[in-house]
Amino acid sequence: MAWPLVESDFQQHYGLDLVDEIQKRSWRWFRVRYLYLPPTSATKQHQRKRVDTENPTIQANDKPDPDTGLELFDD
Repeated sequence: MAWPLVESDFQQHYGLDLVDEIQKRSWRWFRVRYLYLPPTSATKQHQRKRVDTENPTIQANDKPDPDTGLELFDD
């Protein structure tokens, strides 16, 4: 699970303590910020590494699916 990466990225890139904010915010608020984390974020790098490992036919210039990684938050 990459949740610690997400928490760390929200703190680093947005200055937000996700543990506090997640209780007060909507799913949409979280999702927008999650999807638009910078490509240099630990979360996005982890996702790229997973995609490269799981599907080596994907090229570096291929556009990722914006929902990649959201399965981490499915119940």
